[in-house]
Amino acid sequence: MPVSKTFRTKAAADSWARERESEIDRDGSITESDMSLSDLLDKYEREVTVKKKGKGPESYRIKIIKDAMGASRVTSLTAGDVAKFAAERLKKNASDSVRRDLAVLSAVLETAMVLRWAPLRSNAAREAIKTMTRSRSLTSPNRRVRRISDEELDKVLSELKQPMCTLVCFALETAMRRGELSKMRWEHLNGDALLIPDDKTGKSSSIPLSLAAIGLLRGLDGKTGSVFSLKPDSITQAFDRACERAGVKNLRVHDLRHEATSRLFERGLTIEEVAAITRHSDWRSLKLYTHPSHSHILSKLG
Repeated sequence: MPVSKTFRTKAAADSWARERESEIDRDGSITESDMSLSDLLDKYEREVTVKKKGKGPESYRIKIIKDAMGASRVTSLTAGDVAKFAAERLKKNASDSVRRDLAVLSAVLETAMVLRWAPLRSNAAREAIKTMTRSRSLTSPNRRVRRISDEELDKVLSELKQPMCTLVCFALETAMRRGELSKMRWEHLNGDALLIPDDKTGKSSSIPLSLAAIGLLRGLDGKTGSVFSLKPDSITQAFDRACERAGVKNLRVHDLRHEATSRLFERGLTIEEVAAITRHSDWRSLKLYTHPSHSHILSKLG
């Protein structure tokens, strides 16, 4: 049966509500108050994470949190507990990585509050992030800037076999994501246009292909089914190993998309024209992928 009461101040109302919740907890009517963080993380993973495209990385971070703090009661979790977890992680991991850990935990706690999975009054992870950011214990996310020189590209390509060699060159012409390249099929091609049926936003889109991109595809065997026949993880592994053999440091597959976007601007394309290829919705997000080289700027300055 619902219980209610009127108070003159919010503080008095909050105090009364906490007392009623404690009484209900003692009666065993709300079992959510005994929920462990591990149980909450499992519930979130089953009902939320599984529906995401980025479920792999998120599940990985959920496991990290569970291993460190899973035994804690959700309702007893404090910002101090979360900050202690973050401090331990910072001993062996970059600040950006730890911030992503905390972002996942914050999303879990926020969901639990909104959907009433647990009787939470605050988001301990969000509070920890704010406090650690102010104290500079947790630095702001770094914007990655990594251009690929022609010499580095030649070294990496020399260590790659087909179809990876063509895939890398095609990525530099189209700015396509790893997952999109993996799912690309021959029937998606229509002359000088390529249909991307399921990109990161979940919307179908079509991008124009350069003559160079079309020429690269002509050199591949087979004209039905998957174009590259490679899974996303296989693409990353092959690229990383090629970089290691070539002696090229600090280069990732996703840097190909950054490089391709910067090259499109250096060719003289407008923001709107580049966005039609990269499929960024606004300039702020597109700007993160754009890193004009000093040599290109100097050539324009004269």
